[in-house]
Parts: sequence; C-alpha cells; structure tokens
Amino acid sequence: LSGIDCTGKKVIEFGGWRGSKANQALNRFPLLGGWANYDICPSAMLDRDCLSDKYSITVPDRFIWETRRPAHGDIFVTAHAIEHLSAEHLSLLFKWLPDSIQWMYLCAPIKDSCTDEKWMDYGGTHILEIGWEQVLDLLPDFSLESGFGEFRWLKRK
Repeated sequence: LSGIDCTGKKVIEFGGWRGSKANQALNRFPLLGGWANYDICPSAMLDRDCLSDKYSITVPDRFIWETRRPAHGDIFVTAHAIEHLSAEHLSLLFKWLPDSIQWMYLCAPIKDSCTDEKWMDYGGTHILEIGWEQVLDLLPDFSLESGFGEFRWLKRK
C-alpha cells in the first residue's frame, strides 16, 4: 500500500485468515477507511489477529462469488489464496469484485506462465492450473505496475 494515498480507502481481501495482514496495514496506514476480509474457513473468525473496528471478516456459506457483490472497494488484496482456486473460479472471483477497485495486490506461488499446472507431488490443496501471465489475462482492465516472484501489484487502466 506504500506509494498510494490510503486516506479513506477500503480494502477487500480474499483469504485473509485471521486478519494478520489487515492488522499490520491498519496500524501502518491508520487513514485506511476499512478492511473487509472474506475467507472460506469458519475458524478464521476465532481468535482474530485484527481487533480494529475498521476490520470485518465474512465467511459465507457458499462460494464468495455467489454472494452479494460488495458495494464499494478501492484495493483488492489476496496472499496465498488464489492458488487454491481453479482458473474458472478465479475468473468468477475477479468478476465479483466491485468496479470501484483501483489497485490489486496479488501474491501466489505460481509459475510465470503455465496453462496446465498439475501440482504433482505437492501434497497440499493448490489447484490453480495457470500462471501469472494467464492470471493477468483475466484482468484486462488492469496493468502490471510491478511484480517479481510471488507478488504482483496492479493498477486499473
């Protein structure tokens, strides 16, 4: 979030677990307007790391993209969550985001370019079959501002 005016900005996070990133960001950028974490695991609501009144966590009873779309958000954040989705579901997640999103911070342990990742012998729950090039193709309204390794920072065109 460094480098942008965070005053009053609302963050929408996918897969924020117990809110540790939100806690760090809200402490570092106290002028943020709010942080809404959407997670898939009910345990994320227990023993929260972020107790700020600007923070909320929602664990829907269905896929997030099947719930009501947020009315507003300025920044979308996700770290180590999108690799647990299929490319089809990732596309639906991106389409679910409000049109007001101006910035995206994405972090995932995926290849630069790939269309058939199988995660063979991984032993975890990663299923995303595409790489960064293909993820960015799902976001034609955004341009890559910076990116290296697992990280990508995007801005709406």
